[in-house]
Amino acid sequence: MPSLVFFSRASFGDEGQYQPELRASYNLAFHDYLIDFLVNYSLTDSMTLALGAAFLNGPQHSIFGYFSQNDCVYLNFRYSF
Repeated sequence: MPSLVFFSRASFGDEGQYQPELRASYNLAFHDYLIDFLVNYSLTDSMTLALGAAFLNGPQHSIFGYFSQNDCVYLNFRYSF
């Protein structure tokens, strides 16, 4: 059976120092999903810190359900020049 996955991304507030973001995917074929919430914090114009959490769920044989035991919280540091 082919999978049809919907993806949505929403950013809240102005693009200032804090930037909350919500990303979600839903698979119609298996009724499984991925929810990823993160907050970006701009330390300077070239340094960004992000804190997020990802949650996966669904039947064991589905795309996201296969990884449902891998929910995580993460911290990301980005420096650009």
